[in-house]
Amino acid sequence: MQTPYSVHIAEQSKEDAALAHNMFMQSKLGSSFLAIYGDASSVPDGTGIGVGMVAYDYHARGQQVHHRTLNIGKGQIVYNGELEAIAQGFEYASTVAWKYDEVHVFADNQAAIYRIKTPSDNPGQVWQLRCMQAAQKVVEAGSRISLHWVPGHTDVAGNETADQLAKEAAKMSPSSSMTSLALTGIKIKQLARKEWHAYLAKETPAAIQKNPRTYAAKFTWKILKKICIPPGTKRETACAFYRLKIGHGYTKSYLYKRGRAETDRCHCGALQTPEHLFLSCNRYSSERKLLKKELDIPTLTLQSLLHTKHGIEATLKFLGSTGIGTRKWYLGEIEEEEEG
Repeated sequence: MQTPYSVHIAEQSKEDAALAHNMFMQSKLGSSFLAIYGDASSVPDGTGIGVGMVAYDYHARGQQVHHRTLNIGKGQIVYNGELEAIAQGFEYASTVAWKYDEVHVFADNQAAIYRIKTPSDNPGQVWQLRCMQAAQKVVEAGSRISLHWVPGHTDVAGNETADQLAKEAAKMSPSSSMTSLALTGIKIKQLARKEWHAYLAKETPAAIQKNPRTYAAKFTWKILKKICIPPGTKRETACAFYRLKIGHGYTKSYLYKRGRAETDRCHCGALQTPEHLFLSCNRYSSERKLLKKELDIPTLTLQSLLHTKHGIEATLKFLGSTGIGTRKWYLGEIEEEEEG
């Protein structure tokens, strides 16, 4: 679907984008140009999400000609306020477009801008439809309208004014008591996390007492919406990582307990556990030095290797080069022992 407006997001740093924006606005002084800035805010002592919008007439040397504040209530999120600010800007432009050759609407929230850019029936459609309807009126009046990203908090005067208006609006009486689906989803996730934490707090001590080597005794619980393995990791390496982390996999200590290995000892004589393979087995001392160097830590621990973002990335490289924890690696260990 073709929208009656264009959308522009500069691929510059915030500082460079702000400088370019201010230079562009200076060049528009005296022209038939309307600049509209919108922003949204939430403050600690506020009564809801505040929305601010301000417009400047550049034919009148950049004089402020309109502003509006609105509080959309506590049942919304700031992202919704950003969408409302953009829609407010488009709708104001539709009432005065006949005065101008060109209208630019500015916002500092790229997620909201992308939502207005792409027609779809996903959440946010109501604001997009408002923008499309208002923009069509602008076009019919003989003007052009476009939506632009402008970096926040970088000395862009119009954006700073919109931000201040939004903060003031956040303390006003709300215009609505409606609760958005987005906020409902956030509250459901928060409730689920709370219930998980309560369950883990209750069950973890008993689990550790029953088995001091259990997962909960080694690692702090992290409730995440996605796994920590980086995209593109080979399936074999990812499987080895998780097997070693939970202690259930191709190690002799685990397989011996289940009658699937003749010994629980490593070739070096130590108990072959994940801890031993990662932290002390002399066969992998050179790879371990590289691992320690990459992590830049004096002492390796399972917590640092298997439970931190940087550690997981480095450990996956370690597993990829050694093959530890894979079926192929384990069978190679057995074959080597039989030949020896």
